Amino acid sequence: MKAVQFNVAIPQYVLCKALGRLIPSLYIGPLSCTRYRDVPEPKLPDEEWVKVKVKYGGICGSDLNLIFLHDSPATSPFASFPFTIGHEVVGVIDEVGQKVSGIQRGERVIVDPILSCMARGFHEACPACRRGDLSLCERMASGHISPGLLIGGCRDTGGSWSPYLVAHHSQIFKVPATVSDRNAIMTDPFATALHAIMRDPPRDSDTVLVIGAGVIGICVIAALRALDYSNRIIVLAKHPFQMELARLYGASENFQLTNGSECYEQLAQLLGAKVLPPLFGKPVIQGGADITYECVGRDRSIDDALRFTKSGGKVKLLGVVAAHFFWQCLSRYLAKLRRYRSEVLTLSSQ
Repeated sequence: MKAVQFNVAIPQYVLCKALGRLIPSLYIGPLSCTRYRDVPEPKLPDEEWVKVKVKYGGICGSDLNLIFLHDSPATSPFASFPFTIGHEVVGVIDEVGQKVSGIQRGERVIVDPILSCMARGFHEACPACRRGDLSLCERMASGHISPGLLIGGCRDTGGSWSPYLVAHHSQIFKVPATVSDRNAIMTDPFATALHAIMRDPPRDSDTVLVIGAGVIGICVIAALRALDYSNRIIVLAKHPFQMELARLYGASENFQLTNGSECYEQLAQLLGAKVLPPLFGKPVIQGGADITYECVGRDRSIDDALRFTKSGGKVKLLGVVAAHFFWQCLSRYLAKLRRYRSEVLTLSSQ
């Protein structure tokens, strides 16, 4: 069968990383880490697994970050190469392991892609899995399958950018007949938004700021309104069509992102905040949103989320490269701390 796979070869990685922004075709060309090629169908790791025939495979922002090499190499221990891309999926059951009950061949399903303790063959769950935090599983590089945070990052499972993948029976959820395939494929991004809201819901009086009106940002708005929250929701969008979608799904007000200091002043005014000019650097915002959902994951968007959230407010990071950003921030902070420590030691020895 044909599949879109990602594999790390150091020469190709270095070449694309160095020249990709100048020659974008390198990211998907013959010298890239991403290839469309013939691969064998994935096999059931054991009799507790099922094989799914893919009907729709979603395109997640994390998949695009992978192809364009925006992911941090620090995450590589939690992947096994080569792997087939794609973790958002709706499909039908094609094969059922002998130890699986309650799942029949031909049933339409979606898949929770997280490869946590149960999928990895551990009968005693780690502390995170016992709490129900499967995405924080401590064994994603252990067990009887290869390392991988999720399907679409593990060489043994396949991914949704191919005709077939395999999943543990605990990852399978049946799709009701009343739900279309196109709605079912949206379960993964909508669950991301719903999870962030339900873990720490806004108060009735909170002003909510949503930064980014892509799929995740729109899902945050839709989830808030579906849960019957009447909060004022202000959305920071990049494109006019995103502003239209935000209004459609229940945003109170929209604001289009532009460059320049006037953007800060206008958004601050909308939030009822004050702009205080510093000696140098970006403006300081006094006041702002009570809770901000950052749904982009870029340096600027995370900086804006922190800047436009009032003191004592909350910032929820849903952007796909947020973890990489904070890894970079932490690395820079530790480097400064080491330099400071070295200077102190030098002064104390004089």
